[in-house]
Amino acid sequence: LLNTSSYMSQVACCWTRRQTRIGGDDWASLEVPLSEQTELYELEFWDEQTLILSQTISAPHYVLSAAIQAQFPQELTIKLSQISTSFGAGAALTEKLTF
Repeated sequence: LLNTSSYMSQVACCWTRRQTRIGGDDWASLEVPLSEQTELYELEFWDEQTLILSQTISAPHYVLSAAIQAQFPQELTIKLSQISTSFGAGAALTEKLTF
């Protein structure tokens, strides 16, 4: 689940980390245990077939500044993958974003 919100000309993206490869979700706790040594995500911003920005980040949130956002088209696609050191990037979550 990817949520986006806008505040003071910035766009904030946040999501819920899920654990499904080793141990899986137990659904009993609010925070899913992480079986990886590090928490990593690949966040990509696309304009149709053109990759505009790619970021590897270590937390389940990202703020898109007004300066970077000004370089983007009015509508773009966000692709988000959780990265495993054992298995690589997982299947990407894809969402449309309109400014």
